[in-house]
Formats: sequence, C-alpha cells, structure tokens
Amino acid sequence: MDMGTKGKGGRRRVRNKRDQQITVRLTDREYRKLQQAASGSSVAALVRNRLLGLSKGTAPQVPLVNRQA
Repeated sequence: MDMGTKGKGGRRRVRNKRDQQITVRLTDREYRKLQQAASGSSVAALVRNRLLGLSKGTAPQVPLVNRQA
C-alpha cells in the first residue's frame, strides 16, 4: 500500500495540512485591489505568499479578456 493514500483509492493524505485560519475585514475597495493583484489566482494564496515572503515581486497581470476566457 502506498504511504500517500488511505486504503484503496480515496483521497491522498496531506502532509502539511492548513488547518489554522485568520480573519481579516476589508473594505470593498481593499478587497477589489487584492483580487486585481491576485490576477486569476486566489486571494488567499496571494495573501499567504506575500505575508510569508514566498512571492517573487508582483505577479504579471493577466489581461481581462484572458481571465474571462
């Protein structure tokens, strides 16, 4: 049996499970700015990466027409 799965089939086990949560209140304008900065990625991933120093500068902006496609 593979160490990464639970029994036959099923979901793979996560080694570094994210089980801690923080709550932040933002204005609509602040949240929209974060959404723009995330450019197609999740806002949570953007905030996590920036706070933990994992991002390499700013992400390239994806044109709106490409995000809608």
